[in-house]
Amino acid sequence: MAETEISWTHRRVGDRIIPGYTMNPWIGCEKVGPGCANCYAEAFNDQRLKRDLWGPHAVRQTVSDATWANPLRWNRLAEKDGIHRFVFCASWADVWDKKAPPGARERLFELIRATPWLIWLLLSKRIGNAPGMLPPFWDEIKDRCVIMATMVNQDEVNRDMHKLLAVDAGAWGISMEPMLGPIVLPREFLDLGRRAWAIVGGESIGRERPLHPDWVRGVRDQCAVGGANGPVPFHFKQWGRWWPAAPVYPDEDTAWKRLYVAQKHGLNADPDEWVVDASDAVELTLKRERLCAMDRDGGFSWHPIHSGEVQPPPAVGSWWFEDHGTRDARRRELDGRVHDEHPCVPCMVRERVPEAA
Repeated sequence: MAETEISWTHRRVGDRIIPGYTMNPWIGCEKVGPGCANCYAEAFNDQRLKRDLWGPHAVRQTVSDATWANPLRWNRLAEKDGIHRFVFCASWADVWDKKAPPGARERLFELIRATPWLIWLLLSKRIGNAPGMLPPFWDEIKDRCVIMATMVNQDEVNRDMHKLLAVDAGAWGISMEPMLGPIVLPREFLDLGRRAWAIVGGESIGRERPLHPDWVRGVRDQCAVGGANGPVPFHFKQWGRWWPAAPVYPDEDTAWKRLYVAQKHGLNADPDEWVVDASDAVELTLKRERLCAMDRDGGFSWHPIHSGEVQPPPAVGSWWFEDHGTRDARRRELDGRVHDEHPCVPCMVRERVPEAA
């Protein structure tokens, strides 16, 4: 629980990449929705650390005093720099968990108050609990807190968005990881402009939930248009273990076709002058035995060579995926670009931003 590789905890300030951190005030949780099915924290703790800290009857484990002291050190570094650091709290727990160890949440809020150069990213799957658990001095720290909620499908957005926006904060974020279907963001969220934040990510473990490119593009495009206060920051974290490899009908997807034609026929080739056959795309870009297909509605099927069963051909709008396993799950390019945007939090106005070289 220190400096982390989680991309959305890092900030680009001028020419610098400012590292982010994770801090868990306690460890342990239980599954509360479809996004929890392949929980990385549960798998790591149960399989590698051999701790029985997950499930409805598990007891949450408070972390050591040394862990509690880390943010104080990060705060001194940030103050010396004059640039705030992001702290993701909590990657192996939930801040608004009713089963938190006695006094641990109160101790966390006191720590937030004692670290004025840290911006705390409070991500939860229990956002409805937050209003009743805020400290009496919330107004002192709220401008350095980004209240965030995991919402993995449209049903969860419809259910939880108003709960998220009911908590006064420096900024508000929605984490669509793992994204399990197309999502339409509500107007009240998009109207927040740069004080809103949309994060999308695919699943790094598990085998049967790839991320359809059209779902990601849909959120990206909604954020780019934004609302009454301009565009919303968009951050694409990862494709996950399943990488999109080629549309079943490549001529449907202009971004993929442009890259494909340039690779096959030269950088100056006009994509409109070429017709790409679906079977050519699969044969030339992939190992067929590694393929599955997913349509825009989430319908999933294996390639017959992989599954051993003859299945109907994927429908228009489907994509082929290749399984690259958990080690290479962090591929982040979307249509040839990495999206690394972050929200504007009120406390950032006092930063000493270095001039670009």
